[in-house]
Amino acid sequence: MTSARRHVPALVAPATALVLLGGCASAGSKPRVGLLRVDAPLQEPVWVPEEKVVLALDEDRRQVVRVNVGEATLGTRALVHSVELEDVGENLALSPEEPELAFLPRPGSGRISALDTDSLRVVDSYNVGASPTYATLDMQSEVLFTLSRDGSTVSGVGIETPEEIPDVDVGGGAETLLEAPEKGLDPAFWIAGAGSVAFYGGDPPERMIGRPMDAQDIAVDLASSQRAYIAEADRVVALEGDPERLLEGKLEVMATRSLGERVQHLTSGELHVFAATQDKLVAMRRETLEPVESVEFGPLFEREGVSPSGISGMTVGTEYVYLTLEGEPYVLSVKKP
Repeated sequence: MTSARRHVPALVAPATALVLLGGCASAGSKPRVGLLRVDAPLQEPVWVPEEKVVLALDEDRRQVVRVNVGEATLGTRALVHSVELEDVGENLALSPEEPELAFLPRPGSGRISALDTDSLRVVDSYNVGASPTYATLDMQSEVLFTLSRDGSTVSGVGIETPEEIPDVDVGGGAETLLEAPEKGLDPAFWIAGAGSVAFYGGDPPERMIGRPMDAQDIAVDLASSQRAYIAEADRVVALEGDPERLLEGKLEVMATRSLGERVQHLTSGELHVFAATQDKLVAMRRETLEPVESVEFGPLFEREGVSPSGISGMTVGTEYVYLTLEGEPYVLSVKKP
């Protein structure tokens, strides 16, 4: 439920935020930040908690790749298993409650494939139509939502009972983003992109609430369907409102945090929101976006001769945040605060 208290947006990150340089570690401990070599540049990683591995797509979107980060030593080549598939979408969606399955959109066939996260074999398939290219999972309602290739349509299908949900016209474009909340009473999802952020919910989902914004990325809060975090230019914005229409409210800006450079990716954990720029990862408190730690990896890139074009994805593991690098065959790991 939305708090009636008005929050004053936070200002620029304070100078007290801890800054760590790449590669620093005490004797006998793992480095705070390090590189793990893989076979090819990856994108859109997801953490598989039971297996202590990261799944990702290669940049050409021809392979699903399983990277064993739990047993790897930073600075070495990781143990990698991959399968080549035709008709691969832009990401993998994973259920933390059923980590043995990862869901892969297949835009050419209009289906979602369920992959075994150990063997990477296709073990099930769901028909959704509308050229699904990006997938997200509403865990509580057990619905897979997919965004069409042109960003105009969201389709859905139940996991336990494969019943298709009517397509929703969201009027998006090629840069439109889709994420489903982890909590909520009915099937729901957030849409973000150039011009607006909006929440859709109900059975079937419909647009309930929105706010004009230019979003580069979006992360949903793990505890509330009513909160989302938006990357807008060089700042992170915490939005909160009344998406389930319990109070007939609006989306309000609850906190903002400027990082001084363009925010490329956002993700959230149980305690922190993580924002990645070209050269650093900033961990912030969920409620206030107060910086807890800022880790610079530019010096590590320079020392190792790595020059990524950008950050191509990020996921939160048990001890580390893992980032994939555009154009470089590495997984970057940063120890959580």
